[in-house]
Amino acid sequence: MKHPTFPGIAPSEAEKRDEALALLETTRANLIAAAKIIATRIARQNGRVTSPEVLKLLRESPAWAGLVAEVDPRFMGPVFRKGWTRIGYSSEGSHNRPVAVWALKGTEK
Repeated sequence: MKHPTFPGIAPSEAEKRDEALALLETTRANLIAAAKIIATRIARQNGRVTSPEVLKLLRESPAWAGLVAEVDPRFMGPVFRKGWTRIGYSSEGSHNRPVAVWALKGTEK
């Protein structure tokens, strides 16, 4: 894909990422909104949250379980895009891979 402003220049990785996240925010808006609500609730209770914690609750929810099972978990990318601060990493990901630990902006310690 060519850069929209400069057709002779390929887009950077950051631009590709931003385009992908913007597309997800449009196509999965309801699911992302539900994930943001859950993430905020967990962060307010625990002072921190990870995407696996949010996914677990979505998968347990009768309202969202079916859709979450059909969607690539990378839809979580936009959830922590605004209003959050990464405060570290935890080995909660699949195969104990590190995942970001998030706090609501202004509440990080």
